Amino acid sequence: MPAPEHRFSLTIEDSPYAFQVLAFDGTEGISRPYAFTIDLVSECADPDLEQLLHKQAFLAFDGMESGIHGQIYQVRQRDSGRRLTHYSVTLAPHFSYLAHRTNQRIFQSLTVPQIISLVLKDHGIFESAHQFRLNTCYLPREYCVQYQETDLHFIQRLCEEEGMHFHFQHSRKSHVLVFGDNQSIFRKLARATAYHQDSGIAADEPVVRSFGTRLETRTSHTEGGTRLLQAFGPGINDFVHWVKSTAHAISIGQVARIVNSPAVQNSGRPGPNGRAAAQYPEYPQLPESGRCA
Repeated sequence: MPAPEHRFSLTIEDSPYAFQVLAFDGTEGISRPYAFTIDLVSECADPDLEQLLHKQAFLAFDGMESGIHGQIYQVRQRDSGRRLTHYSVTLAPHFSYLAHRTNQRIFQSLTVPQIISLVLKDHGIFESAHQFRLNTCYLPREYCVQYQETDLHFIQRLCEEEGMHFHFQHSRKSHVLVFGDNQSIFRKLARATAYHQDSGIAADEPVVRSFGTRLETRTSHTEGGTRLLQAFGPGINDFVHWVKSTAHAISIGQVARIVNSPAVQNSGRPGPNGRAAAQYPEYPQLPESGRCA
């Protein structure tokens, strides 16, 4: 008998282990990281799971160039049979790792695309891994504050404020983060995907089987800026006042990082010897006056 044809395959970069794809389930949307969980089997019963974590991998569809590229964000070993052991891995973009870092900093005299590029560079996502395809010319912001936000949420917020969006484009070797502000940046499908109502019969080609409708509660409007600031904690008003009073002291293009001392963290307000300080990665720390030395 001929060997069975595998419609889906997973290739893990620099990995000695061979896996076969049983099934996968994933979500992908505009302006959010994707995540695909893949069920696998292998004859290897004792792989080095830590060695697999963060590896680049490509989930191929039908042996074609189309598929999902990402990093192994999660790996799990499940039950073992006589010959095969079951595993599951989750593929996610490098961009997902931005959710694990929370920052407090000020960006001075930079455009939103420049700010986003600096944040991505901090995580090793360089120009080869992200693109801006924008029709609008974005003006520099006098100052832009990131306060107790993850880097992921910070970028999402900036995109929402400017009317920008992002998505990912995949190849066998990499995935690229693409920012845009119009619909023309999206690739056109090579061919249409047919709709076949689910009948329980396996299709010979990719098809859409069902559509669904979902309603969700959303915020309709916001008001009361002071009330919103209080949600961050009692120290936010002092922080905003400090930002406004010292923003002019930061040179054009510089980034100040805000560091909370124990006095700030415990009381919510700066203490006599625990003032919030601004630190520069490449410049001297701001003195107590708030101006550069």
